[in-house]
Amino acid sequence: MDPTITVDFRAFRQRPEDQPLPKKNKRITVPEYLKKEIKLASLHPDIAKLISKDLTARSNLGKKRYGTFLQPHNGRDYLRDLKEELLDALQYAAQGKLENEDDHYTELAAIDFDILHLLGRVYIEEKRRTEHLKRSRAASTRRQKQAVRVSTNRVSKSSSNHKRTLRNELRGRGYTDAHDRRKVSKGKIPA
Repeated sequence: MDPTITVDFRAFRQRPEDQPLPKKNKRITVPEYLKKEIKLASLHPDIAKLISKDLTARSNLGKKRYGTFLQPHNGRDYLRDLKEELLDALQYAAQGKLENEDDHYTELAAIDFDILHLLGRVYIEEKRRTEHLKRSRAASTRRQKQAVRVSTNRVSKSSSNHKRTLRNELRGRGYTDAHDRRKVSKGKIPA
């Protein structure tokens, strides 16, 4: 007798560091996209069938857990998900390699290096994206500073006009000494 346990994964609590649960949208699902990619990949037909079968099983499990198939623009950071999954895959590959130390000719013998190279590409993309965001923020900050400068120039021009008007009024009242003008402008000498 095989007891089957059914778990509603959506009931798990979100930790603060977790990404939001994926949101369903009207875009193509990732499994649909990958089915097309597998056909174009020039894989041996038997391997392609096995991958498609396992991909369908994993996609159905994801739909059961999250209520939707994986889709682009679902509110999650795909790069973070990819990096975390590759880090897990690297650990599984190392585990397999250690468990089969005596057999140096398995397909798994070098898979950890392949995963490391993939991880390297993910980190490069992450760095590129971070630098792009920094450049975008810097450009935005420059535009904001420029807008502030423009508005400050307008204020300083109006402030200059005010000073000129005050200076002309003081001259008209007979104040020619700069020291006296400063006193009047500060309110120390009645106008």
